[in-house]
Amino acid sequence: MKKKILIFIAGITTMVACNNHEKELSDLYHQRDSLMSQINVRDSSINDFIGSFNAIEKNLDDITQKQNIISMNVEKKGAELKEGSKEKLILK
Repeated sequence: MKKKILIFIAGITTMVACNNHEKELSDLYHQRDSLMSQINVRDSSINDFIGSFNAIEKNLDDITQKQNIISMNVEKKGAELKEGSKEKLILK
């Protein structure tokens, strides 16, 4: 009789332990999915920032080129710019 009770208790303990691991595993999967979602949002934000930074850098390069055109034309012709030079300077 004692053997049957011990086997029964061992069986119940094993069942409870397995159920507990399944819940822990489910919680870990949920936590992993949540973290992956946060990582995707972070990566998207970083990519948006880099894209904006590159656009600003390109605009600054365009401005520098326009300033060089103005400087060269003013040095060559005096203080006034030709009509064609003005059109070249208009930012698109």
